[in-house]
Order: sequence, then C-alpha cells, then structure tokens
Amino acid sequence: AFEAFHLDPLSTSINLNVAAALYCARRFDEAIDKYKRIAAVDPGFFWMRYGLALVYRIVGRNDDAIRELEQALSVTTDAGTRAVVTADLAYSYGLSGSIEQAEQMIQRVSEFGQTNYISPCDVAVSHLGLGDKDKVFWWLEKAYAERDEGLMWLKIDPIYDDVRNDPRFADLLRRVNLA
Repeated sequence: AFEAFHLDPLSTSINLNVAAALYCARRFDEAIDKYKRIAAVDPGFFWMRYGLALVYRIVGRNDDAIRELEQALSVTTDAGTRAVVTADLAYSYGLSGSIEQAEQMIQRVSEFGQTNYISPCDVAVSHLGLGDKDKVFWWLEKAYAERDEGLMWLKIDPIYDDVRNDPRFADLLRRVNLA
C-alpha cells in the first residue's frame, strides 16, 4: 500500500488502504490524518467515514466515532453494510456508557440476522462495548465453526485488544493458525 501511495498519492482507494494499514499498525494519529485527507477530497466516501470511526473509537474518541458511524450509515443503502455499521455502533455506544442505545443496536443486528447473513465476527464486535466477553467468544467460536473470513484479522485488528489477554483468544488464534 505504501509503494502504491508513492506512485499515485492522490488515489482515494490507495490512501484508504494506507490509512487501514496505519490503523492495524497502531499508528493511530497518522491514520486519522490520512482519513482526514481523504475526507477533504471525498467527504461522502463511506469507507473513509467507517475507517475514521474505527480509529476514533480505539483512541477513546467515542463521540467522534459514533458521529462518523452515523454518517457512514447515512451514505450506504446496502443492508449487509448497514448491519456491520450497526454492530460497530453497538460497540461504540457500549464504550461510551450508553448501554440502552448499545442494546438497541445489538437488537437491530439480531433482527437483521434473522433474515440475512451477518458475519459472526461482526456480531461479536457488537458485544465488545458492553464488556460481555462470554458473548464475544460465543460469536467468535461460531465464526470459527463457519470458517468466517473475518477471523483473518484476529491477530492484527486493534478492535480485539480488550480480549487479547483472555486465554480463549490465544486458543482461537492457535486454531486459526495465526499464533
């Protein structure tokens, strides 16, 4: 991603990949800066809003994360994508102490899952903000049983930092061949 950026520094998709790589590398200030540069060029770009929200949340700027997730939700009509953003909203509301709103978002994710596919990894994320590790791991185990592609991010995605020290996480990493 970084080499591509040097070849085409104005490309929105390349900048998005660089920002995501910075996020996974835990270079959060640089990721925020990169996402804001994308916003200057394309303020309605869904993936910019979504990515920026993830970084804001991880650095403790939950109100900003919620605002960005709500804006991301407003620019997509894809039902599956809306469910993913709703799961992230549940996480962010939980982190900010808005338990009732977090539970409402989890309920929306559950309702979506009754008639549509939603990744068990995304459902696990919806429970992270409430600190319900048992539910998080129940859904991660379901993801493992279904061979959910979301598991490929387990080792590097900062979203799982709150459960990384749990022995169940180390066991899951080992079983997914990421340990």
